[in-house]
Amino acid sequence: VLAAYVKSIEDHGFILHFGVPSFTGFLPKEGWNGEVRIGQHVQGLVKSIDKVRKVVYLSSDSDTMSKSVV
Repeated sequence: VLAAYVKSIEDHGFILHFGVPSFTGFLPKEGWNGEVRIGQHVQGLVKSIDKVRKVVYLSSDSDTMSKSVV
């Protein structure tokens, strides 16, 4: 599980900032409940990593998240 801030809101999801310039994140709107605003703190489970584009793709699936948090 990673924590990030919403950098921008796109048609299909949210571009995320992790506090370091070396990579960014993407969280799809699919499965996300509630309102999101730029600068908001969000958490997601790492779904995949694109090393070429330096993007970490996150999932907000609540069932998977609840099983992953220790």
